[in-house]
Amino acid sequence: MYPRMFMTTLLLLLLSSCSAEWFLPDDYVLACSQDEDCPGGQTCNLDFSSCVDPNQPICGNGVVELGELCDSGIYNTDVYGAVIDDVTPCRTDCQGEPPYCGDGIVQSGEACDDGNREDDNNGCSLTCQRLGECGDGEVQYYFEACDDGNVETEACDYGVKDCVVCVAPGFEGDGRPESASELGCEYRSRKGSWCGDGVVQQRGIVAGIDTLEWEGCDPGSEEYPVAPVACDSLDPAWGTNTATCLSNCVGYNIQGCDNENMVYVPSGPFMMGCHEFLHNDCEEDEGPFHQVYLDAYLIDRTEVRAGAYKECVDSGACEYTGSTTASLRTFNNGRDSHPINLMTWTAANEYCLAQGKQLPTEAQWEKAARGTDGRTFPWGSAIPSCDWAVCIGFYYDPDDAEANASGFISGNGCGKDRTWEVGSMEAGASPYGVHDIAGNVWEWVSDIYASDYYSQTPADGWSNPEGPNTGERYVLRGGAFNHPTDDLRIADRSNLPADSKYVSFGFRCARRLID
Repeated sequence: MYPRMFMTTLLLLLLSSCSAEWFLPDDYVLACSQDEDCPGGQTCNLDFSSCVDPNQPICGNGVVELGELCDSGIYNTDVYGAVIDDVTPCRTDCQGEPPYCGDGIVQSGEACDDGNREDDNNGCSLTCQRLGECGDGEVQYYFEACDDGNVETEACDYGVKDCVVCVAPGFEGDGRPESASELGCEYRSRKGSWCGDGVVQQRGIVAGIDTLEWEGCDPGSEEYPVAPVACDSLDPAWGTNTATCLSNCVGYNIQGCDNENMVYVPSGPFMMGCHEFLHNDCEEDEGPFHQVYLDAYLIDRTEVRAGAYKECVDSGACEYTGSTTASLRTFNNGRDSHPINLMTWTAANEYCLAQGKQLPTEAQWEKAARGTDGRTFPWGSAIPSCDWAVCIGFYYDPDDAEANASGFISGNGCGKDRTWEVGSMEAGASPYGVHDIAGNVWEWVSDIYASDYYSQTPADGWSNPEGPNTGERYVLRGGAFNHPTDDLRIADRSNLPADSKYVSFGFRCARRLID
């Protein structure tokens, strides 16, 4: 006889032959002791806890009766996963097995219960525990909707207004309960960031790659309006008018301020130099492509005009050392609106100091020309032409009969064989609104030249670099009216001794803002 049947039969014999009160605990409270204690034909149940209808099934008698799913008699229990004497028991209400791993109900001590005891690679183990963690790159389907291989909640790509991301453990999102995720690895919709959202993004450069998420400001939009800023909040010298953020978010338009002849370049990182994959035709002294951080500064909107330089000479603060007879000179030759030319590094530096400014560093010049997106030319990637810059190229002159006949004329200065008035090529302006920073005249910068300078990381990690400390040659940038278009690449570097002067040499000034 099976153990369960033997014990059940023994119990029934004991109960039928005598009162079973003798094997109950001393503190057990009897509801009845014999059938006579029960009303209306009811009988006392097996554990004397209550009177029951004898026609109803008795859970615990070891017999599966009508209304019961099972009955293991003395083995009935509600203990999780219980197996007694190799017998899988029935619950004490005779309505099925006690709770166990695989019943589809997550019990205390279980991390999961997928309703089976199989290894079906869904993240719930054979013992109802979690397999893997959020961030391991494998989607455990019972727990996870996604797993991107990290424990970070990424932002949306810049420029995407709305996106869906895989969130990390403990994600709280926007504070709404439905956005939270204790375990992570669930999809959540998030609002992205873009130029025009009214929030200044300054994620900058990650692992040497420009994220294009560095904004000097953000003009907002009708949905996210942003008020103009007071000019004097950018620099006290600009008075009480207002400046507005440029539509490309790189910096402010300060033409409404008192000092409208300079542009504002916000602090932040940019990528400097030449990248062979992005820019092609890199020279040896133009690499490596490297990250530079600059404090906020101002730089002249245009190259210094011949008329402005003459005013400095007339005041006695400057000394003109260029030619007084060269036909292509701009000084005192009826070309006051053209860039001053025939400038040495010394003369250019002298002028800037007399104005309370300095020649821009090579890094300041390059950021003003390039912005923060690593472009090849100030206007973008389009091959230079006379639509963008004053250089050797083609230029259509509707007032020239010969040009009208042929359609185009070519040569230095886009066919004029000289400089043009500053600001003539508006389409070629840089992201900050700097004019003629490519073409018209080469521009001296403050740095001493060294061909390997970019490969020598400064102690401050390329923060406001000022060039080598010693050397005999200085750097010129930007190309000129009588130079080919390749020289107009932002990364191009030329160099000559400080006393060199040609009709293609000019400059502009800058001023660093110290907070």
